[in-house]
Amino acid sequence: MPVAPRSVVNGLGLVVTLAGSLMLSACGAADPTGSPTVASVLVTPATATLVSLAETVQLTAGARDASGNTISGKTFMWASSDDNVATVSSTGLVTAISNGAATITAATDGITGRASVIVSQTVNRVLVTPQTTTLRSLGDTVHLTASARDALGNAMPNETITWSAVGGVQVDPTGLVTAVANGTATVTARTDSAAGTARIVVDQVATEMVFSVQPSEALLMVRMWPEVEVTLLDARGNRVTDGTKPVTLTLETNPTRSTLLGTTTVAAVNGVATFRDVALDNTGAGYVLEASAAGLPNETSSSFDVFAFQSISAGGHHTCALATSGTAYCWGFNNGKLGDGWVVTRTLPVKVSGGYTFTSISASGTNSHTCGVTTSGSAYCWGSNHAGQLGDGTTNGSDIPVQVSGGLTFASVSAGGNHGQPANSHTCGVTIAGIAYCWGYNLADQLGDGTHTASPTPVAVTGGHTFTSLSAGGYHNCGMSSGNIARCWGGSFDGDTMHDFTQVEAGTFHNCGVRSNGTAYCWGNNQYGQLGIGGTGTSGAGDVTGGLTFASVSTGGIHDGHHSCGVTTSGDMYCWGSNRFGQLGAATGSGTSDPVAVSGGHTFVSASAGGQHSCGITTSGVAYCWGYNIHGQLGDGTTSDRSAPVRVGGH
Repeated sequence: MPVAPRSVVNGLGLVVTLAGSLMLSACGAADPTGSPTVASVLVTPATATLVSLAETVQLTAGARDASGNTISGKTFMWASSDDNVATVSSTGLVTAISNGAATITAATDGITGRASVIVSQTVNRVLVTPQTTTLRSLGDTVHLTASARDALGNAMPNETITWSAVGGVQVDPTGLVTAVANGTATVTARTDSAAGTARIVVDQVATEMVFSVQPSEALLMVRMWPEVEVTLLDARGNRVTDGTKPVTLTLETNPTRSTLLGTTTVAAVNGVATFRDVALDNTGAGYVLEASAAGLPNETSSSFDVFAFQSISAGGHHTCALATSGTAYCWGFNNGKLGDGWVVTRTLPVKVSGGYTFTSISASGTNSHTCGVTTSGSAYCWGSNHAGQLGDGTTNGSDIPVQVSGGLTFASVSAGGNHGQPANSHTCGVTIAGIAYCWGYNLADQLGDGTHTASPTPVAVTGGHTFTSLSAGGYHNCGMSSGNIARCWGGSFDGDTMHDFTQVEAGTFHNCGVRSNGTAYCWGNNQYGQLGIGGTGTSGAGDVTGGLTFASVSTGGIHDGHHSCGVTTSGDMYCWGSNRFGQLGAATGSGTSDPVAVSGGHTFVSASAGGQHSCGITTSGVAYCWGYNIHGQLGDGTTSDRSAPVRVGGH
């Protein structure tokens, strides 16, 4: 069979055409010169795999005779079956060009040897760019690119890349990285066999600040609540979570030349500067705070007003008061009776939630509940409700105000109950028509409806009397009716009637009132001298000693804290009875059955005797409290007992 001529490259790089007849004669015939005849060509290695483009492998070829002996001195012609996959040099050096397979041949004297070369790129590394990036705001992004490379750095564009991140960033399937938290993060681009990483530093920089908590109103000499907060923000408006920059508060608008009290420069913590004790020493309208910090533009708060206190009510272990704005504030032990939506004890005044404007407020001496009347005449109560003392038709407690049912329009309400027992509590109120209603516990007919059945809704007090005010005590109540007559009902005081009174106050186990001539008169239990009649005893009655002329009196006491206080027409406050916790506010360390002046030289407009503490409002609208303080009921920011008045609000 004839063989076609074939062109190969000889060892000198020249193209030589071999005739078919010559190739045939070489196959097994003896060389006329007597040289050994080439029977085979062995190429080594017989197979090779190249995993990178431009990778090389050196092949060698050897001629053998029919007996397998090496024939030296032969020149080989090298060729590749596919130069697009691999090329071969005249010396047998194979170079990978692209993925695929090629056969490399070496020929001499018409005899050819073969080797198989496979080019199969393998990912050796993944190059991620940029390698390092710093992002200055949460939400900032950077688009990373990843390129799979073989060992010689050649790109492998068809490789599938998957992305992942560890640290404060997120990365999407395209390599888009988004900052979510401060810190150093590692982003990884991965193929099946290799991976590469990039380092992302998220380091927020504050570019502005805002008042995140600011006062809607403030109280005279009382730490602002909620606490003022200024938040550092990055360029995208996110809180700088690791920000520690100091922030200073000043008054941008100061209508009454007030002084901003407290710590006015604080370092931010986690990007928030919290001002825990700032207050103002004057009332007024239109105050504006200004925050400043190095390198940042100043920021101003919304305008707010500063109000004084107008009334105060000391309960068992909590206290509530009204600002002249009508906003209610409470502090002390909290089982819901502070009305702020929490059950967290407070040592400073907090706002009662709901945004109501109140005209009166009353804190129960039983640690039970609190009630108030709004400007519309609606009564609201909050706290414990075991006996229905909240008056909303249920026995479910509430840590926010709930409206007393019945659609009545009240002038005032009074929260009462027995000796620190919340389950034995009740409430009474007087409508604008002078009709008395009560609700809650009724074991001793303290609701005045002629029964002993508790009621979670208001029931009318029988008797047909018209009242101007009412005070709820332990198991009883007293109220001022027309003709300056004080009338009581319930418990051991049922049916008591006192003439020529201008005010009456029902306590847990005793009562006090003021006659039209200003003399204070008390009756009931006198174990601790709380009647102020110059002695002690199981019970008693009489004018309070000392010849003082009172404008108002208040009765209080739970456990061993029974006492009374009163404000004279000249604004002096006197207290008498138990002084175990300093609730008399006087220099004396022991209790007394005669009035002793409250220390401090303050001029008071009202007094309120609580369970084991006392409070009063001065003519300037500042609130003071003293006595037992384990639950923060004095409102001075501590839980330390005080034997002399301390200003509510911590300043």
